[in-house]
Amino acid sequence: MSVRSARVCFSVSFLLLCAIAAGCAGEEDPIEARLKEVGYTPEKIVAELELRIKNLDKMSAHQHSAGNDSKQGGTRASDPRGNPFSFDSIIKDIKHKIDQVQQRSGEDVNVLEQVTQKIENGKLDDTMRKRVLEALQK
Repeated sequence: MSVRSARVCFSVSFLLLCAIAAGCAGEEDPIEARLKEVGYTPEKIVAELELRIKNLDKMSAHQHSAGNDSKQGGTRASDPRGNPFSFDSIIKDIKHKIDQVQQRSGEDVNVLEQVTQKIENGKLDDTMRKRVLEALQK
């Protein structure tokens, strides 16, 4: 190997090592990283909320039909973190996303108010809309 190609190889290796080290240097919150990647807005939060609430009945029925399958060793509801498809879990996740967007938006923007307005004009039926709005205000 010539001196020139050795220098090029060393330079490329050094740059790759620096790039890898820079990517691993900071431990970013995985939820914050996902929020940046997805670019949540009040519209996207409400769209996700509506979809998850709409599928809530389907997931609950699936959970009941799965029962305590011996392969699974229990249902997702028996998981220490709880059932991710429950109404309370969905609301908790949506509240967290609203808080994250609020932190990035600053004090002059009220993200919860924007989300609330979009829910009021959204696709949920009246009963579920009221239930969701009350849960978000708690």
